[in-house]
Amino acid sequence: MSRALRVVVLSRHALVRAGLIQLLTNDDGGTSVIEEHPYDVHPRSYDVAVYDLAGPTDSVRADLAVLLAERIPVVALAPHARRDLAEDALAMGVADIVHLDITAGLLRQTLERVSAGQTTTPEAYRRRCVEDARPATRLTNREITVLELVGTGLSNRDIADRLYLSINSVKTYIRSAYRKIGVSRRAEAVLWVVRHDLGTPSG
Repeated sequence: MSRALRVVVLSRHALVRAGLIQLLTNDDGGTSVIEEHPYDVHPRSYDVAVYDLAGPTDSVRADLAVLLAERIPVVALAPHARRDLAEDALAMGVADIVHLDITAGLLRQTLERVSAGQTTTPEAYRRRCVEDARPATRLTNREITVLELVGTGLSNRDIADRLYLSINSVKTYIRSAYRKIGVSRRAEAVLWVVRHDLGTPSG
């Protein structure tokens, strides 16, 4: 059996804290969970932090700066529709990103990897988002690329110019992609892209 991890859970939201603590204390690894609110950081008392990114951007960045300055490995909890938050956190030095639908087992595995020094880059996170979206839909690489651009609000002509394709080719890829993901309108496709963290973050 792997050793018990000492994990601190940091969130402004009581429901999120309670849910994470429930997941972690019900696993088979004997995880020791410390709940901190407000954020009173004691680096030697735990191995890894789970930090909820939901909150004012400036406050989130300030909190992360404190944690990272203490060389505390951080796993950030990010909303599915906010890849910009996830990539910004990774760029700051957060070790990995998880989402609200994560299972106890996967959360435990992520925490173990992070506590052992393994990290994820923004590029690797983006690839993971793409790979997570692929199996159920059987989207091709080109279809995923076109959907990502649809999600940014580009027109078919703009997508064609960006990818050096004909407008008819773009329309063909869009029709095929829409069929695979089960949507019929552009607005629905944009929502699907957002839910799967495939859109390119703005700004």
